[in-house]
Amino acid sequence: MYEAEKKIFRTINIAVDALLVLAAFAITQLIRRLIVETGILKIKPIGSPEVVSLLILAMAFFYLLLLYYNRFYPTVRIRKFRFKVYILFKVILQLAVIIISVSFILNLNINRTLIVFSCPILFSLAMLKEYIVSNIALSRQKRGKFKSTLVIGSEGRVKSILKKIQEEDLSLVITKKFHTVQIGREIKLHIKTDEIIDILNREPIELVIIAGFQGSEGEIKELLIICEERGIEVWLENPMLIRKSSKTSFGYLANIPMIIFSSVPGYNWRMFAKTLFDYAASLIILPFYLIAYAIIGIGIKLSSPGPILFTQERGGLYGKTFVFYKFRTMIEGAEQKKEELRKFNIMRGPVFKLKDDPRVFPFGRYLRRFSLDELPQIINVLKGEMSMVGPRPLPIPEVKKIKGADRRRLSMKPGITCLWQISGRSDIADFNKWVKLDLEYIDNWSFLLDMKIFFKTIFVVLFKRKGAY
Repeated sequence: MYEAEKKIFRTINIAVDALLVLAAFAITQLIRRLIVETGILKIKPIGSPEVVSLLILAMAFFYLLLLYYNRFYPTVRIRKFRFKVYILFKVILQLAVIIISVSFILNLNINRTLIVFSCPILFSLAMLKEYIVSNIALSRQKRGKFKSTLVIGSEGRVKSILKKIQEEDLSLVITKKFHTVQIGREIKLHIKTDEIIDILNREPIELVIIAGFQGSEGEIKELLIICEERGIEVWLENPMLIRKSSKTSFGYLANIPMIIFSSVPGYNWRMFAKTLFDYAASLIILPFYLIAYAIIGIGIKLSSPGPILFTQERGGLYGKTFVFYKFRTMIEGAEQKKEELRKFNIMRGPVFKLKDDPRVFPFGRYLRRFSLDELPQIINVLKGEMSMVGPRPLPIPEVKKIKGADRRRLSMKPGITCLWQISGRSDIADFNKWVKLDLEYIDNWSFLLDMKIFFKTIFVVLFKRKGAY
């Protein structure tokens, strides 16, 4: 995992753990109040507000310090839940001993039942938090959210890399691995470059790790160019070459130092803000979508027999397949008529698009005119398959036809809207120009650019400045 991503998750974990201490004290106070009011037990007052506040700050400080000391941070690793429970139990026990000892040493005028009650409550809250985190991580793994990785290098170094990935439970899935062979003084790949290109065109590879590949600068350079064209990150161990056209940064694979080559935006606070915006905007739009589903659904049913939603497998991030949702705007069996209409395709390149498509029924044309057919894609955004802004996802057969440097448009999560949509999509009949706009977006990406495209899309839709066929 990237160093920037580690810092983000570490910061979030520290903030949440500090809040858990406050929550534990609040719950303890509530329980004490209920006990006192019901008369079950007679409990002395907890102490002055100043002393209690000091105690809460001390517990928060020592709790975070003990978690750090017990190597609980960063928690980006997918550790087994029982291992987390063991560390938390040890930390809470240490915390109780320290706080009670400090209260005696400083002779604090405080009822120590506050500490006795709050520690097990804190332990329960911490376990709940880590249980949720563990389930989210496992869910991400099952849904293929981990980076599909190709490892290349000498047999010894590849084994070492795979061992480190397994030991550290990193968020990587090894899709392919290739060893190098030594021929005389030269180090050569055991596979032809054309075969690697074919794999990168077919498989949704997101990351290539090159390890222990000394002695063949030419082959490394060729691999870097191939990956750079496709927007695939390269982690290079002991590099002899840094390409100026790629963004480079330093990172660690477990404890192995790496230089990262990337021609796409990395994960940082701005990208984290983009993710937050995606979920926030989707949740705000969701009630309107549910209302629209009922109203538009009736219109679709009255206009054309068939389902309300159109679903199709499309290529997501790095070409990963996902189920794409739209309000249906075409007659049933429209996909089967695609081949006979291909001669009327107005797009140059792998994309299929018709002007005045005869398969679109009248109400569907109205939906397309105001882009209302795109509303169901907020479900894709909530599922993490799409973003509010990003290159438009294409059907799988069209994705497979995209080759070479054009595949870099797949290196960012697809979006509901993009530069192409606000730049006169109906007038752009060349896929190369479409790709150029997508790559321009990727190369100049910023959170501000996303906001600009998002709000401009609303303006374009409302005033019908750039319609869709």
